[in-house]
Amino acid sequence: MFLETITFLGNDVLIPINRIEYIMLNINEKGTYVITIKGEGKYEWVEHFSNNKLALERYDQIKNIIKAK
Repeated sequence: MFLETITFLGNDVLIPINRIEYIMLNINEKGTYVITIKGEGKYEWVEHFSNNKLALERYDQIKNIIKAK
């Protein structure tokens, strides 16, 4: 099973969910909501949201996908 996310260049990437170490939801200094997806080793993907509702929905979606592994 894979999690689909978008890179900073706008490309789609598939992350094997069994390789995800953790996810984290934060707000950066610009007030943007940021979901960080930490993979094994040095790999890390970041999703940005201007709307907190969308960020929370995506965060919950990722948590549910990880639990389903």
